[in-house]
Amino acid sequence: MEKGEADSPRRDITLHYLVADLSKRIGDNAEASRWARLTMAHSQFSAAKAIAQATQTLRDELRALKVAD
Repeated sequence: MEKGEADSPRRDITLHYLVADLSKRIGDNAEASRWARLTMAHSQFSAAKAIAQATQTLRDELRALKVAD
């Protein structure tokens, strides 16, 4: 196993979340919602507790803005 391979799922989840967050920050809420859904659909989502909590918060904020899922 190459160095860093074990962290790949966590890295993927983190990157998905960051794209979602940045999309929201620039006002592209539909894209933010799409990336948040991808983050939550990741098989290792629940293992990344901090990202899971941040993604849930982001989804709640997007729902408050009435962004379609």
